[in-house]
Amino acid sequence: MLNRQQVTWLVALGCFGLGITIIDGRLTQVEAAIAEQEQHEIINNSKQNQLLAQNPKIADNKYFTGALQSCNGAGSTVICTLVYRSKDNFNARINCGDSNTKAFDLFGNMYNCSEVQIGSFKGEKWVYIRYPEGTPIKITLTFKNIPPQTNEFDTLEVHHKNSFLRFNNIQVSR
Repeated sequence: MLNRQQVTWLVALGCFGLGITIIDGRLTQVEAAIAEQEQHEIINNSKQNQLLAQNPKIADNKYFTGALQSCNGAGSTVICTLVYRSKDNFNARINCGDSNTKAFDLFGNMYNCSEVQIGSFKGEKWVYIRYPEGTPIKITLTFKNIPPQTNEFDTLEVHHKNSFLRFNNIQVSR
């Protein structure tokens, strides 16, 4: 059995091989920064796995990666839930109404988004927020006057000020 001093030397030797210096039993600032970066990578990988855990449809452009989580219908209303991650820190808006964000059914009928919600912010025309880089942002889109027998969208286009994300073959759960 190893005593405490032997374990300390073995750990120090292993850390030295990895370029880690222990001073008075503490990691140096460089090693602490490396450990913090590794922790952030673990957290971000976990967040990415949470984003993809439910097998959503994924769309991507130079500004966003979006995951369509679900579209649920009740009566003539369909509510679609998405999670976005921005690729940079910036302000942007999701446009709704007036042929911006829209869904198309299998028969070519177009339905305009009637409301967008991001966090506690709701709007019939648009919602404008700051997107922190890599942070998941939940977006809820409401479509009204959808025939109750509609159980699939061929295409959903979510429009931003200068771009859009397109999702295809979307099941509408009822």
